[in-house]
Amino acid sequence: MKTLLPLIAFIFIFSNTTIAQDDLEIGDVVKFTSPVSHLKSDHSKKELLIKNSNVVNLIEPKYLFTFMGCENDTCRVTAKPFTNKGWDFDRRKYYNNKVFEISSTQFKSKFERVEETGAVTIGVLTLPFRVRMQEDWSFETSFNLGVTAGIHLKNNFFFQIGTQIGSSEISSSNAKIEDGKSITASTLSLVSGIMYEYKRAQIGVYFGADLINNQTEYKWIHHGKPWFSLGIGFDVYKIGTAKKTN
Repeated sequence: MKTLLPLIAFIFIFSNTTIAQDDLEIGDVVKFTSPVSHLKSDHSKKELLIKNSNVVNLIEPKYLFTFMGCENDTCRVTAKPFTNKGWDFDRRKYYNNKVFEISSTQFKSKFERVEETGAVTIGVLTLPFRVRMQEDWSFETSFNLGVTAGIHLKNNFFFQIGTQIGSSEISSSNAKIEDGKSITASTLSLVSGIMYEYKRAQIGVYFGADLINNQTEYKWIHHGKPWFSLGIGFDVYKIGTAKKTN
């Protein structure tokens, strides 16, 4: 059990770290961590926005931009549409439909990538092991594969539910079987858990229960009883990917 704790902690720590930036692609969404000057900035002025002329002097942090690529030490971005006037004043006339050119050195030091997430994700999941929590806790590895549906919670976290088909070894130590004998039984598993997704790869902490046929005959002690695991999966399809705006 102690060896599992660092792995569980890793999932949550990883979600709060900056995503690797070397795979940034045209069309990706980014934001800046601090004000950013662009090629048309007036460095003699400290204002972020020059309000009497609707000019962005320094690009404000935390707003969303679409990455348009880098060339000759210059990176280009355009703002995700501002959809309303905002609480203080209307930023639409400052940012919408404008392209900003930024030195690549400044861009790389101040941007963060923002993952676009769908409202619902459909994927495949495999669990390399199960920790069963009945009586003396036991550790089991077996083949399994299933389908999950995930509902977006926050950032890149999803709540998932699904089913799996797999197998489990049944022996005289955990079922009503002749001493010294064992069989491999097919299992149907009900699964739920919290998953973190980066691009289309998924990792999560899952809980579930296994069901077998002929339970009335075998009296398997783990039938319908809870277990937990770490799982890895792959996003096959997203439903309702929201377009990000400012």
